[in-house]
Amino acid sequence: MVKPSKQSIVRFKKKISSFLQKSTQKTSLQVVLMLNPILRGWGNYYQHVVSKDVFNALGHYIWTRVWAWICKKHPKQPRKALVKRFFTVVDKRNWVFYGLSGDVK
Repeated sequence: MVKPSKQSIVRFKKKISSFLQKSTQKTSLQVVLMLNPILRGWGNYYQHVVSKDVFNALGHYIWTRVWAWICKKHPKQPRKALVKRFFTVVDKRNWVFYGLSGDVK
């Protein structure tokens, strides 16, 4: 079975982490708009290989990085308020990170 290489996964994780670390002054909409092409490009490149487990693991990793970004950006806000503000339900998918169009500066 063909899977994404470990080096590729590590590079992708570093890219996501460094992007979120540099994005402390950005709004959630700006982060979504800049993060989506990165995720979509990597996903499209590896869509033809057996990578369901890798995608699941990376999805969880990205979620934890985004949650850490949110908590760092708003350290005094209660967690429930952050969940209400930054996540929504789309179809049957819970915890979908989104940005409001009014958030753009």
